[in-house]
Amino acid sequence: MKETRDWNNYYLIRLFDKKEYLDDFIKKGHFYINPLEKFHNVKNAFQSDESEGIIAKKDENVKFSFYTGKKKPERKILDMPEVDICLEGSIYCFYCIEKDMILFNNGNFQVKSDSSHEKDLLSTFREYKKSTSNAFIVILDAKLIIEKLSNKLEQIKVNYIINTVNYKKVCLEDRCKMVSYEQNVNNIIFVKNPKYSYQHECRLFISAISETNDHIDIYLGPLTKETCWFGAYEYKKTIW
Repeated sequence: MKETRDWNNYYLIRLFDKKEYLDDFIKKGHFYINPLEKFHNVKNAFQSDESEGIIAKKDENVKFSFYTGKKKPERKILDMPEVDICLEGSIYCFYCIEKDMILFNNGNFQVKSDSSHEKDLLSTFREYKKSTSNAFIVILDAKLIIEKLSNKLEQIKVNYIINTVNYKKVCLEDRCKMVSYEQNVNNIIFVKNPKYSYQHECRLFISAISETNDHIDIYLGPLTKETCWFGAYEYKKTIW
């Protein structure tokens, strides 16, 4: 499945755990795409989400069918699971912001004061810096990067979706209504609890392509300054 949005109107911001990961992204266009379950037990609260990709929690009183699997979806029937049932696949995430909400000038950025990003983006940078590092990159030409990423994923023949996240609560009854693999992905992977709405997330989801479901490496080649704006976040004057 392809990307589902006009990306000409957005910037994508990626924060990195270490500066060397940022350097690798710039020099090689390296997307290190982690499996969903990695985020169930991440130590820092910013990245952790115990419900990431979960179809049903253990001991929930459920009885419904769904599709999951590797390259070819498989139908399963769920009835009071003994362990959490999670979709199999990997995700790569960006902070997604409208172009008219942010300016870049003289090695710094400014966020429009009357938008939700005034609080959310700055809080994201501060919390991430506190937990990991202050290294980040802004994808100025999101459309071009996503087209390149899509072409690469098409070449290696994987099932994928690139879209923004919808923040709302999904109850057990709603999950039970899911009857196809595609619906599962859209409702489970691209819907998150409203408490995470500050993340303004765009994400790539790739369904599992191996039994081990380890991380996936994708290389797009070197990124240019015309495509990206990058630096280290230090709090200065960031509101206009």
